[in-house]
Amino acid sequence: MKLSRRMLVAVSAKTATSASSLNGGGLSRSSRKRLAVLLFALMLFAVTAWSATTPVVLSAVINNSTKQITITGASFSPAGTAPTVALDNTTLSVVSFTNQSAVANMLAGLKAGSYRLSLTNSSSETAIFTVTIGAVGPQGPTGPTGPPGPTGPQGSPGATGPQGPTGATGPQGPQGNAGTNGNTVWNGTTPPPGTTGVNGDFYLDTTTDCLYGPKASGAWPTTCVPVVGPQGPVGPQGTTGPQGSTGATGPQGPTGTTGATGATGPQGPAGPPGPIGGSGTAYAVPVWTNSTTLGNSLLFQSGGNIGIGTTTPAAKLDVTGNINTSGNLEFAGIPVISMPGGAAQANVALGIQTLVSVTTGNYNTASGIAALNANTTGYENEASGAEALCANTTGNTNTAIGAFSLFSNTSGSFKQRARLREVTCHPFCRCEASSTSSGFGYRPGTDWAKPGLSHCRAAAVASAFISSRI
Repeated sequence: MKLSRRMLVAVSAKTATSASSLNGGGLSRSSRKRLAVLLFALMLFAVTAWSATTPVVLSAVINNSTKQITITGASFSPAGTAPTVALDNTTLSVVSFTNQSAVANMLAGLKAGSYRLSLTNSSSETAIFTVTIGAVGPQGPTGPTGPPGPTGPQGSPGATGPQGPTGATGPQGPQGNAGTNGNTVWNGTTPPPGTTGVNGDFYLDTTTDCLYGPKASGAWPTTCVPVVGPQGPVGPQGTTGPQGSTGATGPQGPTGTTGATGATGPQGPAGPPGPIGGSGTAYAVPVWTNSTTLGNSLLFQSGGNIGIGTTTPAAKLDVTGNINTSGNLEFAGIPVISMPGGAAQANVALGIQTLVSVTTGNYNTASGIAALNANTTGYENEASGAEALCANTTGNTNTAIGAFSLFSNTSGSFKQRARLREVTCHPFCRCEASSTSSGFGYRPGTDWAKPGLSHCRAAAVASAFISSRI
């Protein structure tokens, strides 16, 4: 037997009405449970007349704490895509789904009442279900009856139209073809045996009140749909019945004349500000010594200069005393004096991009742009001059003097190199020309220990590389 969509909706509505009446009757909970199962089975028997892609909604439960609705049934997603769920033509957001169930977020601010729920699957088939939120409260008391209004004039009766002729009865239509055999809803106290039923049948486990089906490819599904939902929460108190109609309002009395507006009084004068306590010295920047008193601070302004600890500043910022900082000394936002790694690592950097890569290296001294720029863990290195020891990363105990000195050294240690133009030695220094015309070299000897060694100087004349040993 085939059922149209309208007939199936009627069966679902009738089943829901019967279940509702059973729930409010005098039957025991177990009797109501069994009768509800039989009513669901009867509904499913009618559903099997549809194709396997037609969705069936068996139940819908609202969780007030999560603000979600859980819908159970069959054929929700024949193609594996999410169904479309709508409540009174407003589409809900589907959180999760299977072919037998779907979870969607509820709309906010819904009041108690009945709503039309529709579910459209991936085959564009739609099932309709009625969702009721909360129980309907008792009828409120009837308001007092207002006085009857005046009776309107009697209208004149209209003329009676002529009786139309009765149409002829049409011929009897031909007998329709016999419908295909419907499927069967089986039941038992265990999950369905594999030999029970044919494809398209359903099976109700009466022990767990869980429905299996439809059977497909000769096998029952491994999961089932519960046909008895959990006890719903108690609905809110119903609204009070409507107020009875109000009697007619008496005529409005005449409006009295408006009196004259009085004149606005004058604005009172503002009171003078209260005095500020305290005293100070001219040009001293004041400080609040307590919540109501001002006094002198350590700052002093004179001639556009600011002094700290002095009343005669000679520069834009003139400080008398020590300056302590935990950060860098910057010029135009660029660090020029810093201690990379902090005081504990004892590194000193003077210049732009100097010792900027250090991690654990310590006791390094660098001056000049990009000196020891790449050094990370190298220690006890001294670099003076632009990009001196620039590529050094892990080398230690190196000394480089002059621009680009030991520029390419990365991990070598105990190297000394000075890049000078001309060397003029102090009488206590021992110097001699190297074997090439472009350089001079210090020759090792006992005179290196003489006190005058620190007075050797270099002047810019010709490029030379000097190797030294301490």
